[in-house]
Amino acid sequence: MKTNQQMVVPIGNLGEISIGHLTQFGRASDIMTMGNLLREQRGLRPIELREILVKEDFWEFAIALNAKLISESQSVDSTLRDLSNQNNNLSQTPESGVRDLSNQNNDLSQNPVTGVRDLSNQNNDLSQSAVTALWIEPDFDKLEKYKSKDRKIEYSKLIKEMPMVIKSQRGGKPENRGVWMQLLLLLKLAAYLDKTLEVEIFDCFVKGKILEWRDDSGDSFKELCSILNQKGLISCDEDYKDISRNIKIAILGQRFKGVKDVWNKIATKEQIEKRNNLEKYLIKIVQDGLITSIDQCYKIIHTF
Repeated sequence: MKTNQQMVVPIGNLGEISIGHLTQFGRASDIMTMGNLLREQRGLRPIELREILVKEDFWEFAIALNAKLISESQSVDSTLRDLSNQNNNLSQTPESGVRDLSNQNNDLSQNPVTGVRDLSNQNNDLSQSAVTALWIEPDFDKLEKYKSKDRKIEYSKLIKEMPMVIKSQRGGKPENRGVWMQLLLLLKLAAYLDKTLEVEIFDCFVKGKILEWRDDSGDSFKELCSILNQKGLISCDEDYKDISRNIKIAILGQRFKGVKDVWNKIATKEQIEKRNNLEKYLIKIVQDGLITSIDQCYKIIHTF
C-alpha cells in the first residue's frame, strides 16, 4: 500500500504501540510506558526518556542508522535516475539504441559463455560501484558540537538534524505529539529499559514482520478486487465493501463487523497474515476460472 497506515500493534501481553506501517515511526512514550511497568515489577526505578536521550551510545546508534537510511534512499533515487536517463537516450536515438542492443545480442550469440559472463560482470561492477559511491560514512564526530559544558548531549538540537530516525512534535493533534522514532531506534530504546520488552518488540516486528504483512495484505486486497472486477463478478463500491466486510467477519469475527480501521488497531499479526493468504488464494482461483460467481467467493472466504 502506498498510503501510510497508523497501526496499533500489541507487544505480547505487555501493551501496545502506535506505529506507521510504511514510515515505521512509532511513539517513544508507548515503549517507555511498557518498559517502566516491567521495571517496577522487578523493583527497579522508572527511567525518564530524557535520561536515555543524553546517552552518547544512543546517538551513535542513531547516527549510524540515519547514515544507512540516507544511503539507501539515495541508492534508490540514483537507480531510478539512471533508468530514466537510459530511457531518454533510447527515445532520443532509437535507431542507435536498437543497434547497440542488437550488437550485444550478436556478441552474446557468438560467445554464449563469455558473453553471459561479461554481462554478469558488468552488472556486478555497476552494483558494486553504486554501493561504494552512495555509501555514507556515519559522522560520529558531530556529537561533539552537541555536547554541553558538562559533556551531556543537547538532544533537542540533535533531534532536528536526523528527521529520518527521530522526530519531536509539540503542536498539532494530541495523538501526533511527542517523540517518534524509527523502528530500529525504538528497539534500541527498549534495550535500555527491559530485556523482556526488547525481545517482545524484536519478535513482533523483526521476526513476525507485522508491518510487512499489513502492507502485503492491503496490496492483495486491491489486486483481488481488480481481478473480480475484470471477471465481471463485482462492479461497484458497495461490492468492494461487501468483500471487505466478509473477509473481516471470517477472520476477526462477527463482533468486529462495524468496527472501523480494524486491521490497523485490533488485528494480530496472525490474523493479518491469514487475511493476506486468503486474498492470495482467492486471486489464484479467480484467475484460474474456478470461481464464476460472487457467492462462490463468499463461501470460500468463510470456509478458508
